[in-house]
Amino acid sequence: MKPPASAFPFFLRRARHMYVVCGVLAALTACHASMNTVTVAPTQSTLFYTYLIAHGMARGSVMSGEQNVAGVLRLANADKNAFLSVLTAERFPKKQNFYAASNALVLFLQEIDTNRK
Repeated sequence: MKPPASAFPFFLRRARHMYVVCGVLAALTACHASMNTVTVAPTQSTLFYTYLIAHGMARGSVMSGEQNVAGVLRLANADKNAFLSVLTAERFPKKQNFYAASNALVLFLQEIDTNRK
């Protein structure tokens, strides 16, 4: 016995079946997809690279003459604190050490910006 004729041409009947299969698969994969989140937790490498960039910014501002004399001394102190805290976080990778190093780097960057003439 012959199957009933469809109103769609032959190639569109196949496409219709493919669309149905793809739709069902898409619905099933959407049900099982988990929500991935991006974390921006600092690592030893990112803290060290951030320190190097901030150190270069401080050096550039001193060499260009943008810092006053008292600002250079405060800048050197902030540089030393940031460097020691980054080294501590690199040697002892604990959450509080990363937090202290991040705070020291923020203070160092603020010191670079506030001491300009």
